[in-house]
Amino acid sequence: MKKQTFILKNHNKEKKDINIQANFEIDNKMLILEFTVSGEIKNYIFNKPCIQAREDNLWKESCFELFIAHSNKPSYYELNISPSTNWNFYSFSNYKREMNEEKNISEPFIDSSKMQEAYKLSFEFEFYEEFIEKELIFNLAVILLDTKGIRHFYSIHQREERVDFHDKEYWNLNQPTSSKH
Repeated sequence: MKKQTFILKNHNKEKKDINIQANFEIDNKMLILEFTVSGEIKNYIFNKPCIQAREDNLWKESCFELFIAHSNKPSYYELNISPSTNWNFYSFSNYKREMNEEKNISEPFIDSSKMQEAYKLSFEFEFYEEFIEKELIFNLAVILLDTKGIRHFYSIHQREERVDFHDKEYWNLNQPTSSKH
């Protein structure tokens, strides 16, 4: 089992009204993600939960993301989760190439809840194939849409020149903020 906690970094260094903690846990076939957004959440849009379904283009609004791959392969996966509980899971053959909706997972469990001072999203699902933990690399990312229609980007590593969550150079390479085994 691999369990790690991260404090995501805002790609806009001046904007500091939100803190995001992400918990990542994987055990053989099971994946569990938990995101907690705290701070001035009233300035951001979190769509209300609806009937859960697969949907494209979730990144255009507030969206929680996971990019995951085996360290020795060019292929990778992208998971998108909306506060509305809509979601999708894609596979890529290489950097942004041959994007396909991935069918090799179970129907996920998603819990989305907004409180006065925090927003929480948890997600869990089971892969049909086993992932080998010690070979995994990943990136956790969040896009928050503010009430003015501007998207704000957060991830494990901060980049100033451009935001590109697909770039494996900025993924976690087994350097967690904290780890529990």
